[in-house]
This record gives sequence, structure tokens and C-alpha cells, in this order.
Amino acid sequence: MVNFRQKNAIGGGSPVATDGILVGMHGLSFIDEQEINAVTKVLRVKTY
Repeated sequence: MVNFRQKNAIGGGSPVATDGILVGMHGLSFIDEQEINAVTKVLRVKTY
């Protein structure tokens, strides 16, 4: 059960994640040619 009376980390409470943020090949840190081509296509269509 969640205790809503506890302070969040920004408000001075304990942080939920203590190990830091992972770095590497995840999310937006890896963009391949397929994604670049898709963005380029959208930019060309939106250019008047």
C-alpha cells in the first residue's frame, strides 16, 4: 500500500531510485537509419 503522507524526494523525502540513471543503448540514445528516414520524410512533407 502506498503511503501518501510521506514526502517525495523533491520535498525532502527519500528518493525511490538510489542507483542513478543507467546510460547506454536505450531510449533516445540509439537512433538508427529507419528513424532518421522517418523524420526526414515528415520534414519534407511539412515543408511548404
